[in-house]
Amino acid sequence: GGGAAPCDDASLRPSDRAVFLLNCTAALRAVMAGHKTRAAADAAATLDAHADALLGTLVEAAAAAFFDECGLGRKLDALRTAAAQPQLIPAGMVGLEPLAMGSAMRGFYSLLFQRGSGDVLTAAHQISSPPLRRLATMRTARAIAETHRRVHTLISRPESGYPDRGRGILRHSPDEINTLLDVSDE
Repeated sequence: GGGAAPCDDASLRPSDRAVFLLNCTAALRAVMAGHKTRAAADAAATLDAHADALLGTLVEAAAAAFFDECGLGRKLDALRTAAAQPQLIPAGMVGLEPLAMGSAMRGFYSLLFQRGSGDVLTAAHQISSPPLRRLATMRTARAIAETHRRVHTLISRPESGYPDRGRGILRHSPDEINTLLDVSDE
């Protein structure tokens, strides 16, 4: 017979799965909006909590994909290790040398300026609910800005070992990135 092929949930990437389930949750939430019973309110609250968890999954995957695409993704774990262990000198760590970090940060800034705030979440157009789409895009932009702020803080520390406190590597301040991504510094 000719029917629709079954959907293999395991074949979906986490971000695609999150978008699919967000759309399902939004559709169910829209149906619940027409009912004013206690059961409908409880179901709506459960759907809202589920949507928030799915947004978290989507934002995490989208930010990771952004950092992987610009070449900074592989360096973030090493930077986290360096931040957690202040005795380490990041500029002397394999993969975090000034030349390598300069290249990764140029890739980050280039991709960021190419996309701007509206396109940091490449799957945004697949989210059917405009409010969820805006929220997912805003949270992704905020996650990228927060990661940049942490990287900037680490590289610019005098004890990080980067020449001129990383000024040649860090072309833009956290505030400039917040402005570009249209996120507030909360």
